[in-house]
Amino acid sequence: MLFFHAFEMGLSIARAIEAGCEIIRNKLLIKQNLADGTTIIPNNLIDQNQGYWAELKDSEGNHIAFHSNY
Repeated sequence: MLFFHAFEMGLSIARAIEAGCEIIRNKLLIKQNLADGTTIIPNNLIDQNQGYWAELKDSEGNHIAFHSNY
């Protein structure tokens, strides 16, 4: 899967849909599930902010994903 950074997740998803993409997973907060059953929301290593991601499938069946801090 190829990841792209999106400055505005909603706008990037809307443009991808207009271009023929299908949403597999809509915008989700990145979480980490630990072995003891607890969940943490980690900060990313780039700017120490929380992150979001979305997964889409393009018109040829390739899976792509967007990453954004917002």
